[in-house]
Amino acid sequence: MSDTPRLTELDIVAHSNSSRADYITKAVSADEAWVYIADDCIAGYAVINRSFFSRVTIEMLLIDTKHRRSGIGTMLLRHLEEICDSDELWTSTNLSNTPMQRLLMKLEYEMAGFVNNLDPGDPELVFYKKLSMPR
Repeated sequence: MSDTPRLTELDIVAHSNSSRADYITKAVSADEAWVYIADDCIAGYAVINRSFFSRVTIEMLLIDTKHRRSGIGTMLLRHLEEICDSDELWTSTNLSNTPMQRLLMKLEYEMAGFVNNLDPGDPELVFYKKLSMPR
């Protein structure tokens, strides 16, 4: 729980959206949040749960702006794949988030579809990856 203020600080949406700050607190409380430490501070975090049709889902991946494109996103995603207790892992990102799309494609996630109208004018792309075996 001591990480919650730093995660909220990293997540600029949480600065102006109290429901996002509550989301972070709930994820940490439920042991669904994973952090990456670099230079003795939290450089990024991810949330994994069964929020998408009861399937294991990476619900959030956020890397501090000064640590982006340093491999932390890859390391966090690979860790989540290792701890996944299913033979598949799901996630999504906005059409406008091309860095996340590139990361998912690099790690062999496949696009499964899209959802309109969650963020007007910016469809949500849904991805999944077939894992070799449940952990």
